[in-house]
Amino acid sequence: MANSNKELEQIVNISDTILEATEHFHQLIKDKDVPKSIYIFSSIVEGYTVIQQSINQNNHLYSLFNKYDQKIMSNIKNISELLEKQKHLKVNEIVQFSFLPLLKKWNKELHQQIGYKDFKTISIGVYNDKQNPLTSYSKERILALDKHAKKKGCPIFYFSSEDVDLSEETINAHYLENDEWKKGQFNYPDVIHNLFPKAITQQSRTERKLKRKIPFTSFIFGNKLYLPKKMVENNVYADLLVPFRVLKSKSLVFEFFKYFDKGVLKPISGARGEHIYFVTKRKDKFEISRNDKSRILNVHDFSDWLDQIIFNKQKQYMIQQYIDFRTKQGEPFDFRAHMQKNGEGKWQITKMYPRKGSTKSNQIQIYQDNNLLNLHEFLKDEFDESWKDILNKLEYLSLDLSFQIDTMHGFAIDEMGLDIAIDQNRRFWLHEANLGPQTKAHEYERAEVVIDYAMYLAENQIFHTNAYNERYFLKNFFDSRNSTLPIRKLDQKTIGIFTIKQHDEFTEALAEKSAQSGYHVYTFTHKDVDIDQMLIRGQLFENNDWHEVIVEYPDVIFNRVLNNQNNEIFNSIFEDFEHIPILNQYHPDFSDRKFLFNQLSSDLVVPYAVVNDAKSTIEFLKQNHNIVLKPVKLYKSRKNYISSTGNDEYDLTIKGKTEKVNSITLKYRLEDYFKEISEEEMALSNPNLNLKDEEPYEINVHLHKVSKNHKWDIVHNQTRFNNSKSEQNFVILTNNFVNQSDLTPEHINIIEKNALNIAQEFDSSINKYDINDVVIHFIVTEDLNIFVNDVRINNPELLFQEKLLADYVLQYINQLY
Repeated sequence: MANSNKELEQIVNISDTILEATEHFHQLIKDKDVPKSIYIFSSIVEGYTVIQQSINQNNHLYSLFNKYDQKIMSNIKNISELLEKQKHLKVNEIVQFSFLPLLKKWNKELHQQIGYKDFKTISIGVYNDKQNPLTSYSKERILALDKHAKKKGCPIFYFSSEDVDLSEETINAHYLENDEWKKGQFNYPDVIHNLFPKAITQQSRTERKLKRKIPFTSFIFGNKLYLPKKMVENNVYADLLVPFRVLKSKSLVFEFFKYFDKGVLKPISGARGEHIYFVTKRKDKFEISRNDKSRILNVHDFSDWLDQIIFNKQKQYMIQQYIDFRTKQGEPFDFRAHMQKNGEGKWQITKMYPRKGSTKSNQIQIYQDNNLLNLHEFLKDEFDESWKDILNKLEYLSLDLSFQIDTMHGFAIDEMGLDIAIDQNRRFWLHEANLGPQTKAHEYERAEVVIDYAMYLAENQIFHTNAYNERYFLKNFFDSRNSTLPIRKLDQKTIGIFTIKQHDEFTEALAEKSAQSGYHVYTFTHKDVDIDQMLIRGQLFENNDWHEVIVEYPDVIFNRVLNNQNNEIFNSIFEDFEHIPILNQYHPDFSDRKFLFNQLSSDLVVPYAVVNDAKSTIEFLKQNHNIVLKPVKLYKSRKNYISSTGNDEYDLTIKGKTEKVNSITLKYRLEDYFKEISEEEMALSNPNLNLKDEEPYEINVHLHKVSKNHKWDIVHNQTRFNNSKSEQNFVILTNNFVNQSDLTPEHINIIEKNALNIAQEFDSSINKYDINDVVIHFIVTEDLNIFVNDVRINNPELLFQEKLLADYVLQYINQLY
């Protein structure tokens, strides 16, 4: 099996990274830094394994590089065993005289055999998913990027997801020409500088599709909790971390102050020093400081403050031990190192500068202008003759720490800000590492490195990913890459039935009729969707049987997942399906009886009221005598009945149990009921015409759209009998029911005419939603008046006459093409 050009180029790029990591590993062994060396070595092994898997798929490369594989694996095995035995001198000897020379020779031949794609010009796209970069980036940053891209001869343009045509692989983007912003159509760029990177579960379908075709510059590495956790797990500079605890309850705060007099409360996902509080315990009181302001609270007031500010559920906080970092003049200070990868893919210090705060404050000033403090002058003032030694340590730590953090994230990070502090004992501490550091004072310096690194990715076709884009974060989804199922390329239009059920009569009917009409049909559940690879594990209907295979996304989806779509997993899936026509498309309004009833003329609807307590329910009951209580939300199935029988007596049916009660007991029962459900109910008048056996019924008309120009037809008309005491029901066709009741064919005609009018009215009045299926429930009063009792939109509840419905569904699908 041959590798793609992108895979071949990726092999070379990973080999470069392995060589660089091995040189670093060699230095760590010489420095006797065992924990870091073990971690780096595991990364080397992991990278080599990835390359060898790709080489094994290519017969030509396998024949060339098999000789290296045996030797490299022998070296890896020897080094592993020696590391376990802690024979570090021997490890150093093998790396220096065998392993490293072998890797250099192997890397050189990979370059010779594969080489690089020669880009004459490199186009750069600046991208933000939801909002155009021209509005989400500062003017200074945009102009700096534009200037340096053009200086390098690189066309550069700016776009968001809505500007991308995935089918044509073109982008309708903004660009700057002669100091004037214009918009034009571009082919895909060679590299994308993406703003505000996100985890894969938060990425749009457009962003994920672009990532498969184009190198992206930027990836994330988590919040204030994730990175320290990774550093501790891998024993990488863990000694730089200030001790902290994640706050899950107030008791942890008070527990903290049993051991420390001063602490720092900061949000886990905070940035730029916002929402940070310094708390000092002073005997039985607490002083809270922020910026230059402070106040002192007693224990009770401090507890209330914690509830209002720290535990208000808007942000999750951590509490950190306070360590005093102050200048000779008593000002708090630290150092900000702005780190970037350059045009060789290596870390550099773009800007390093000290930051100070007021002597009256614990907080350091985040500079918003160009007045940065001079690093050398500051070091000379604070550290006297030791300033050069401190400078060297700062620079080494910044470069090595950046490399280590990058290693923990698959070498995918391109930029970070490191906040490093030095205490009175000259011990170094890491306050924070973050993405997107403040650069207003040096936008042009930053932009030059951004463009150089983007060009490096494009020239070498390096497609990065990291832990926040790996399968771990898609653990609830199907992973097609680790499946042994065959992948089927379907040569006809496909219909995907999205369901949570096993195959039923409707599924079989739609599959059979679709196959006869030249469609492929498969069923799938939410557990079968691979949103990363945009593939589905489906049950494909073929030769009158179902076969499990992996298929591409369908051309149209028949949705039978009706009550789960507020679930985060289902939201992600439907967002990924946004480009696909969906029948029975869900919207929260379709599950809201209040919304649906408000769309109808009052003379068509049975008398109703929204109630939320016993008083309003009893008032409605006095006006209507017989009522039914239903949830406002359609997906909740409870139904309760109240009937007035006269002489202060009522039949009350709750949860299928009926009892006779007086008005006082009724009030108490309803109070208990509303207290239990804690939500509104719909109270509907229940004036049913009864048969001889007094079973209430309703007539349900099921309609389906048959064309895109709002034409509807009746699928069937059924009568459903409901037994309020047993909550059981049975269904017959309404035409068969007419012979058993006082209804006439004329009544049925009126019902069906009203149903068609209502469906068309819904379709036109709420046309911002795609509606294709409507079920309308009618009741008939004793004097043969007809009212709407309920409505279902894009939510066929009990399927009836499945083959007939399949015909209508297929007829509508045909109209889409």
